[in-house]
Amino acid sequence: MFGTLRARPVASRSEQPDCRHTFLEWFRKSQQGLPPPAFNEVDDAYGDAGMYYETMRRNVLAEAVSSFCSSGPRVQLDAKQTLKGVAVTRVQLESQNGSDPSQSGADLQLKDNVVGVDGELFWVTKCEVSSVQILGGTKHMAELEGFSSSGSQLHEVHFPYGQEKQLRVHIFAGDYLNRYRCAHELLLGMGLTDPELERAVLNPRCRGVGTYRPAGQIREDLMPINSDQRSAVYGLSSRLEIVHGPPGTGKSTTIFHMLSSRLPSTPCAAIVTCVTNQAIDAVVEKLGQTHDCPGGLRILVLGNPDRVGRTAGQYTLDNLCKRDELVLSMTWAANLLSRTLKAVVTLQSTRMERLWRPHRRSRLQLPQIECLPSVIRYRLDLEAGNWERRRRGEAPVPYDPVDFYLRRIDGIKKKLAQAAIQLRPARFLRRRRFGMPRLPRVEWHVHPFQLRLEKALERARAALSLATSTAAARNVRKTRVLLYTIPSSYKVMQLQEDFQDDFPKRLFLGVLDEAAATAETYIPLILRLRVENLVLLGDHKQLSPLVLATGGDREIKEKNVDRSLMERAIDNGLRPHSLRVQYRMPEVLCTLVSNLFYGGLLRTAPRETRTIMDRMGRLSLGQLPELRWFNVTVSELDVGTSKINPAEVVHVIELLRSDPVLNSTLDLVMIITLYKPQAALLQDALSKLLPHRMASVKVVTVDAAQGSEAPHIVLSTVRSNATSSIGFAHNPRRLNVAISRAQKTLTAVGNKDVFRASQPNWSRVVETFSRQGQVSDVSGHMLRTALSWHFVEERASQMAERSASKGKGKGKGKGMASRRELCLHWSRGHCRYGRHCRYEHD
Repeated sequence: MFGTLRARPVASRSEQPDCRHTFLEWFRKSQQGLPPPAFNEVDDAYGDAGMYYETMRRNVLAEAVSSFCSSGPRVQLDAKQTLKGVAVTRVQLESQNGSDPSQSGADLQLKDNVVGVDGELFWVTKCEVSSVQILGGTKHMAELEGFSSSGSQLHEVHFPYGQEKQLRVHIFAGDYLNRYRCAHELLLGMGLTDPELERAVLNPRCRGVGTYRPAGQIREDLMPINSDQRSAVYGLSSRLEIVHGPPGTGKSTTIFHMLSSRLPSTPCAAIVTCVTNQAIDAVVEKLGQTHDCPGGLRILVLGNPDRVGRTAGQYTLDNLCKRDELVLSMTWAANLLSRTLKAVVTLQSTRMERLWRPHRRSRLQLPQIECLPSVIRYRLDLEAGNWERRRRGEAPVPYDPVDFYLRRIDGIKKKLAQAAIQLRPARFLRRRRFGMPRLPRVEWHVHPFQLRLEKALERARAALSLATSTAAARNVRKTRVLLYTIPSSYKVMQLQEDFQDDFPKRLFLGVLDEAAATAETYIPLILRLRVENLVLLGDHKQLSPLVLATGGDREIKEKNVDRSLMERAIDNGLRPHSLRVQYRMPEVLCTLVSNLFYGGLLRTAPRETRTIMDRMGRLSLGQLPELRWFNVTVSELDVGTSKINPAEVVHVIELLRSDPVLNSTLDLVMIITLYKPQAALLQDALSKLLPHRMASVKVVTVDAAQGSEAPHIVLSTVRSNATSSIGFAHNPRRLNVAISRAQKTLTAVGNKDVFRASQPNWSRVVETFSRQGQVSDVSGHMLRTALSWHFVEERASQMAERSASKGKGKGKGKGMASRRELCLHWSRGHCRYGRHCRYEHD
């Protein structure tokens, strides 16, 4: 069933150079000004697997070096030398808890990061983070170990005595390393793949016949299914399949029925993977409904419980072991026996206290006591001991025969009492009812029962220890579905190595969710797991994979580097199964999205098929429109090469304060913006001005919003200028993601005239808001008199100044401030820098 090694030169792992040295060497060359390696063009089809894996390997390396060149140091930390390596510290004050996540110890998890010390780059191979409570906060410390491309170790860096150095964190390279290493191993023939699936990936026209089980019963009792989803489940027949799911069409529901009806009953498993933890959490919400049901799908989530979603975190291996049935049963039995034994011991202690009292006085006189043999032996032993103490210079112990005699008598009485409670049974009176004859007493031999309880408790604890040690193997053996983010594919291989006898013998099916947003360089990670069939779910009309390149997007587009496997298969004529019924958006918004991007084929589910909570939520809006546009015409500001619009931030704050929908709702409000600096400004303003709303308000960029949804969406468009330029908002895929996240209401804040004149799709969006929604003009005077204006304006000015200072003296680099720009503060009548300002004061 599985493939065999391809006929290529095979080398052992010990003979292969460490791939990390390759990355470090290219990072070092890029620091010296050398250009990064060029991307290889991705062809529509491949006849040779070696050429495909070489292309994937080359593109991963080029992407990593380009990301290293474009990002620069992420953070700088104070480092000092230790015996094993280098330690970095960070103090989190109590006043910063929850307000600034960057100040927490999570920033110090630097394993597989590339750091720089004294101009030399090191790969961090080990990172141990510890926390200590100090006065006024918490001190986080991380001890790092690593190596450089020259072979030197991190602990060999010279630190002047008692001094610290700056450690610059450049890039997290673990994801690039896993992709590069996997493609490298497959290129050298060091890994197995399923030959039929590999052939279908290389040339999607050669799909091959799948190994699916004939479609079984659809579990509609657990989860409803529509006709399009049913057709997709029944239509699986090839090694490589595509399911096209526009926004809100129930891709997670399709995955559930796909696995529950097409997964064979033989000992095999399926994998479900995607790029983000959020998509994994959505699938787990569906699959978790049958986890504990007879004949259901046992799932296992691979990942950090703190990073995966709240629902997915319940199904990690550690949490499943805690909820293991055998462990819970043995824990219950051990606790019951322990409580029973404690009660029996308490009963025996009570009987002991009734039989034994401390001996306080003696009827014998002192001369009689001193003549007792035991006292004589006590006196001789005491004299010998005191002689030895005097020789060592210690104080002698005083001679007290009466105290010794009383303690000895007390010990004898205590032993007699213990023997009595062990030999004599406990007697209990039965309750006598009125008019009934007196019943005989009940006798209970407590000591033998106590001994049996102690042995039973010992056996129960041994059984609990055995159940706990084997719980992981049992859960892996029962697992039918493995869920993980695609960068964590190496954890599946680790699980295979750790549980060779219990891991499923076949990985029958691989499901890649959000496949259109997954770079094809991740595909070798799936093939390396020897998956037999692969189903790609996604929407190629939404955002494509994000690939960074120093030469810009032109090289990426020309060489098809940002094209996903799903798009490449569709370009090769592979016909997808389409889901055309959506359950997320209001009908007016669904009609807009459908006409713009899906040729009018996307439609809203009938009202009777929606959930009660969904219908109640839409009724709660009353007569308020589902689409609203607040026209803010205040101009944008430059922050390096990016943009911000402080006026839109102010209006969003005021909407959260006083809007009849956004102020009173208990649902999540998601604020989406097109630019990262605008998202940072919104997050900062919310944390300072509306801290009580932080739990119910989420700020994301458009790129980070893909795959998510919220009842109420606020879209900050940012762009407002005289030339009607909207930058990368021209991209129709980005527009699709921006307006298709809302479940109840979509509120846009921006300059409608700029977007109406910029692009046809945006023009249709503005017209729909005007015709079927509500458009309101917001005056600049009203915004400047708002309570939040001064704070937001000050933060925006600081961001602009910081970006300008970063670009000063670097030529025409990213973030450079031009001397020809007019000073923002001078145009408003005040500038604290005066003649020293870097901007013009015309």
